[in-house]
Amino acid sequence: MNIHKTLLAASILAALTATNVHAQEESPEKTQEEMMETIKVSSRGLISYVSATGAKSDTPIIETPLSVSVLTETRIEDLGAVTVQDAIGYVAGLYNGPYGVDTRGDWAQIRGVSPVQYLDGLKSLFGYYNNVRINPYSLGQIEILKGPSSVLYGQGSTGGIINLVSKRPQAETEGQFWAQLGNYSRKQVAGDITGALNDDASLTGRFIGLYRNSDTQTDFVPDNSLVLNPSLSWHASEDTKITLIGNIQRNESGSSTQFFPWQGTLFPNEFGQIDSSTFVSEPGFDKYDTEQDALTAIVEHDINLNWSLRLASRYNDSHADYNTMYGWPPVFADDNRTVNRVSYLSRADARTWTSDLQLHGSVITGAVEHDLVFGLDFQDSYTDNDYAYGAMNPLDLYAPVYGQATGLPTESDVVDYASLTSQQTGVYVQDNMRIDDKWLISAALRRDRATNNPEGGSATDQYATTGRLGFMYLMDGGLSPYLSYSESFSPLIGRDAYENPYVPLEGKQWEA
Repeated sequence: MNIHKTLLAASILAALTATNVHAQEESPEKTQEEMMETIKVSSRGLISYVSATGAKSDTPIIETPLSVSVLTETRIEDLGAVTVQDAIGYVAGLYNGPYGVDTRGDWAQIRGVSPVQYLDGLKSLFGYYNNVRINPYSLGQIEILKGPSSVLYGQGSTGGIINLVSKRPQAETEGQFWAQLGNYSRKQVAGDITGALNDDASLTGRFIGLYRNSDTQTDFVPDNSLVLNPSLSWHASEDTKITLIGNIQRNESGSSTQFFPWQGTLFPNEFGQIDSSTFVSEPGFDKYDTEQDALTAIVEHDINLNWSLRLASRYNDSHADYNTMYGWPPVFADDNRTVNRVSYLSRADARTWTSDLQLHGSVITGAVEHDLVFGLDFQDSYTDNDYAYGAMNPLDLYAPVYGQATGLPTESDVVDYASLTSQQTGVYVQDNMRIDDKWLISAALRRDRATNNPEGGSATDQYATTGRLGFMYLMDGGLSPYLSYSESFSPLIGRDAYENPYVPLEGKQWEA
């Protein structure tokens, strides 16, 4: 409560003293050297040349033997992106529309495979249809790592990962407030203010807030949201910095994805095209309402000039109420107008604790410069999805009449299915070697243990060892050809017909 009061006071003070939309103040006591040290090239303009995702360190992309794309805050704003899915649409090798316009989440495929989503280097999505959709207004950067990445991040796909980077408090006082009107009765207001909270700027704060009331292209489906992101950074000493990032979010929406038949969409139908605004579910029943409370702590400590520690940890509690009706199978009846609708209701929860401890070091052995990362990460997640199905009900997609559906599931019909508790522990090491300022060799190795424990069932353990090896040559003129090999793994929950636990799904990739 005290943190919120401090941030609120700082926000009011900064708003009163700001003279324009982006007001910046410099302390007259600052020396020229101190001012120069605050410049960060990676956060300026449309393109970032530095990414923490590829190597878990601030390594220039041109020195990373992987395919990495970074979207800066400015780039996201210029795209007019209202969702993360919008923002990543122009990234090479990535397809951001596997389910079309979907209010339930951000979907993508990297090189034909669904990626794993991270927030500030920690896995952010567990289970399914129980997580809150992150608003891009709270992000300072989006990083896309293509290809297998389990060696640094644990479980993942062969497609890669999408790492969302939260906005952080800044010492310079800066603020903005804007209002927006748009199609489908869209009304949105947002504000972002940051600055120092004391005289020596050892304590800095930031507060991001957004409120939206909107309809969507699908009838009877809203897209309402409330986002509150307070954050605080404390320079406890010259060598230690502690950052806390809060996320309070409430979304109210429904099922915008309707699963229309092929006839009347891709293929012609005698009654014409189905209107894209057509709603297959039932008004008053359909909803996808999510809420989330999360707190991320990031501790950075410089041991000396060559060695440093970094710890990131997050607790997340999310819940989703999901009611929907959809045509199944997605084909017309004999009249080429009517579909049969399945009715479905679920109540899903997810409580997760994720942590990543890293030791960074620089060592020189002869002509070789070593950039080392030693890490230990841990995930503990509880997911529960209780649901019920109701009766089938027909609907004429060309002249829908609502309010006549019967046998819809209610709260009393929800079956308490078994929850799942999962843990994953991984240890990893990476060595980026620079030889004669021209040759780069990146080697990494990781060992994981994943435990899945269904309620009322027996726990299963899965183990995996993954690696990565890359060679790169830094040519004059900014070209860096490379050859790399990388691996991934993803645990599979359950047992086969002989009651043996499944082995993890593994992936391998060569890239040049």
